[in-house]
Amino acid sequence: MNAKIFTEWIEKQLLPALNSLDKTCIIVLDNAPYHSEQLRKLPVASTKKGDMTQWLQENNIPYPPDSLKSDLWAIIRDKKQYIEKTYAVDDLIHNKGHIVLRLPPYNCQYNPIELAWGFIKTYYNKHIPSASGPKLEKTRQMWSTALENFTPDMWANSVRHCEELIREDWKKLMGNLPIDDIPPIIIQLSAESDSEDDWGSEHFESDSETE
Repeated sequence: MNAKIFTEWIEKQLLPALNSLDKTCIIVLDNAPYHSEQLRKLPVASTKKGDMTQWLQENNIPYPPDSLKSDLWAIIRDKKQYIEKTYAVDDLIHNKGHIVLRLPPYNCQYNPIELAWGFIKTYYNKHIPSASGPKLEKTRQMWSTALENFTPDMWANSVRHCEELIREDWKKLMGNLPIDDIPPIIIQLSAESDSEDDWGSEHFESDSETE
């Protein structure tokens, strides 16, 4: 996966599918690099001096006109943590009237897709050894079957499970402070937050058993 393929999937498959629902949807994203291609990249130490001065001007940040490149970088390094990043896929999604919710780094447990993906991989790995037919065909068929076995009720339970984790962690960290009206927090990322953890079907009992 890379940013180009992911962006094409957003444009050609996800957004048309969401728009057919005729409602505002929330898309949860972690901080994988292919989710996070920036529209206007923040300067780094190796950025050309002319690009540094242009960035400072665009963001209305003053700097001495006779500054050396090292001086410009010192100013940028101090200020860029306060400049909100803009992402290409976020822009695409917002333009179609939907909402992007980005997870904090290293907190993939808040993303219900991790539970869905874990179940689907577990189902596939369990059943693929007994599948018959040409390799490519049985692979496609088994993935399709695994997806079909992850039901809407299981997805709803996954969402509830993640929401409960968020509430529990919020209470541990913030006590009884309200979760609404939180000011934005700008975090500098240094790595992606994808998880390799698998989740089995025990996380997807029926509603009556989990409530």
